[in-house]
Amino acid sequence: MDDLQDFVKVPLIPAFLDVAREKAEDSTYISPKKKSHPWANLATTLTTYPFPLSTRRFGSLFKGWRLGVSLGAIVAIAAFLTNLAFIFASLGYYKFEDGITTVYQGSCPKVRSLSQIFHLGINVFSTLLLGSSNYCMQCLSSPTREEVDVAHAGNRSLVIGVPSLKNLGRISRRRVLLWFCLGLSSFPLHLLYNAVVFETISANDYLAILTTEKFVQGGKWSTNDDFAPEIQALQNSTSALEYLDPATCIQSYGSRFISNRRHVLIVSNASDDQNGLIRYDVERPDGPSCEIFSWLCTSRGNDSCGSFDAFSWTTSYHPCDPGGSVNQANNWRLYGADAAYGPFSDGGRVGGQIQYCLSQQSPGQCKLGLSISILAAVTFCNLVKILCLATTLFSIKDSSNLLVTTGDAIASFLDVPDTTTADRSIISRQNSSSREKGWVANSDLVLRRWKALPKSWFQADSGSRWISCMTPIVIMIGGTGFFLLDSSFGAKTLFGNGLGNNDPSLVFQSQFHRSLLSVVLLVNLPQLLVSYVYVVYNGLFTCMLLTLEWSRYAHCRKGLRVTSPRGQQRSTHYLHLPYMYSIPLLVVSGLLHWLVSQSVFMVRVNVFDVAGVQDRIISACGYSPLAMIFTMVFGALMIVTALGIGIHRKYEPGMPSAAICSAAISVACHPTEDDLDAATLPVMFGAIETESGVKLATFSGKEVMPKMLADKAFEKS
Repeated sequence: MDDLQDFVKVPLIPAFLDVAREKAEDSTYISPKKKSHPWANLATTLTTYPFPLSTRRFGSLFKGWRLGVSLGAIVAIAAFLTNLAFIFASLGYYKFEDGITTVYQGSCPKVRSLSQIFHLGINVFSTLLLGSSNYCMQCLSSPTREEVDVAHAGNRSLVIGVPSLKNLGRISRRRVLLWFCLGLSSFPLHLLYNAVVFETISANDYLAILTTEKFVQGGKWSTNDDFAPEIQALQNSTSALEYLDPATCIQSYGSRFISNRRHVLIVSNASDDQNGLIRYDVERPDGPSCEIFSWLCTSRGNDSCGSFDAFSWTTSYHPCDPGGSVNQANNWRLYGADAAYGPFSDGGRVGGQIQYCLSQQSPGQCKLGLSISILAAVTFCNLVKILCLATTLFSIKDSSNLLVTTGDAIASFLDVPDTTTADRSIISRQNSSSREKGWVANSDLVLRRWKALPKSWFQADSGSRWISCMTPIVIMIGGTGFFLLDSSFGAKTLFGNGLGNNDPSLVFQSQFHRSLLSVVLLVNLPQLLVSYVYVVYNGLFTCMLLTLEWSRYAHCRKGLRVTSPRGQQRSTHYLHLPYMYSIPLLVVSGLLHWLVSQSVFMVRVNVFDVAGVQDRIISACGYSPLAMIFTMVFGALMIVTALGIGIHRKYEPGMPSAAICSAAISVACHPTEDDLDAATLPVMFGAIETESGVKLATFSGKEVMPKMLADKAFEKS
């Protein structure tokens, strides 16, 4: 026995302890060799020795609703440690500036792939944290029996088994505080988490120089401009420049951000008897929309940039559309000023048709950046979640006290029937319509719950719940679709850029010169909407499946599914959403979060000046049309799935609609005096008749008559 006591001093897994306890309690278990088996001695030791006792308490953390909260705490700890590891690694191995460190620098396709992998991992963590928080918040908002009794005494009911704000005003302040802390810590996570990792692309300020063939051949020219050295260097190295035909030239420079090219010579056929240099201009990626790459256009239009500019490239002053100019590449003409660069005037302008371009190539570089400050904020929110989940686990000592599932509520009301609803379980018309004390002020509160069970799953949820679930999805689909219809891009842009590609042409032009934080908040606002969709969508299916479980008690006898089983009750590791629904919902939510992160994202641009020196960094909002389309498809599938399941699936008749209302559940739990242990037995809902002739509809461990048959039989009697 001493050896056995030494053995159990080491930590034992909870499953092993459960087996030991079951074997000890099983009086029919006989050893093949001995009638007295060591399991009994082991069980005695486990219940008396201090250390194994603490181990048993540790094992209780993985039972009932505590299992989900414990797994959520493990996820939160894993996310916290991962984030902490990245913080220390960034501080120790990478250089950082203004709270941002460069994790990787290299080719843009490689950076893009790494960014997508990082964001996929981020959205896996954020989705699991969201699911864990939602699970724990539902447990915290579940009332205790004492809180239900107080509410019923005031003619009020509480919600059982479904997340509800209604309960918050009637549960303990500690649980309300934990509920709010979990909810508030989720906001920064969804607003900031996807912005921890981002791509930084390079872009160049460049000179667009309108010339003739004479300049290319080395014609003399003179100017006192600051950019004369760059112009001279280009003229001296024309043989090293890449030849581009007009259409290719427009396509190559038709993006706001030019990363793989710099200066360009635009060669026209204008008759020039001087130096061949007609005019030039500096093109900047963060310049006004009405001026950016305007040298690519020849169309005429109205002035949208303000006052007339005598040195404008074209006679069109609205934003240039390079895509439309490609179709007119064979008739591409530009204009310049006559006073500075030549006598060839056309109403004060000089012109000529563009023959070709000579482009200076530049190796484009991309970076994968990590924001230490944002990651620190996310890590702090993770820590708050860990503390809230741990407090929930250890502060609620009696796990059976919370009515988390409908089975918990039924078991509680069968053990101690609710006196305020005692007369409501009577079937006869006279008694069921009586208005005696207990629910006089709100008699309909209980009676309306006794209406026939809805035929389809769709009817199990209220209209307001359906509206609150479908509205944000419709807004997401409609807003995205409207934006895509209003945008101009071709099939090549749509399918050629993939998901989350920092295509320089796909940037919200009105979002330049914003601070990093403002851009981060702007691009992650849709993440909040997706998180809200997950919560309400989860609640929608929870209500439908809870009603399904409730309805089956009218057709088959089975033990109650509770969080702390006794007797023949069934244990549970989920609340009311089975794994076949909850796991796919988590997967869809994670994919939707990831698609949204690839649909709208932050663009960091490292801009090099005309001389090739790093000059400034700008932040803007980029978007991916293909990812937006996938997001719309996912949203549409969620609507179709919910409506399809809700309309197609039917409930079996015979059960009153009372699945989530505490008062209505208590009505169905008034057993007879000889059925006081019904809560621990397999039960069924139906009609019984007491010895005194009173006819009741209740859960019972004894034989019952299906209520639909009883209604007809009792009416005839």
